[in-house]
Amino acid sequence: MLWQTLECVGRPACLSRVNRHLGCSMSDEWIKILADHRRVKFTNQELDESAFLTAQVEGNKVVYSIVLTNAKNPLSWEEVETHFEDELSKR
Repeated sequence: MLWQTLECVGRPACLSRVNRHLGCSMSDEWIKILADHRRVKFTNQELDESAFLTAQVEGNKVVYSIVLTNAKNPLSWEEVETHFEDELSKR
């Protein structure tokens, strides 16, 4: 999958499929480059009082997903990324 990105000053790049402007909502999708240079696409879909989070390493078919019940919305990018630290630390 080819990810087209937009430049968001001071923040990870936002995916142009979802964010068609430079406003970059924290409840959509973004890409972060890890210390080992892997690119990871994160998503955060806010539901009523829950959130559906995903992380996918570029070029990998596996998508890690989490459903948080009673989530405090909106979650920051850092809060979303923290939920996947253990899985993403494995190579």
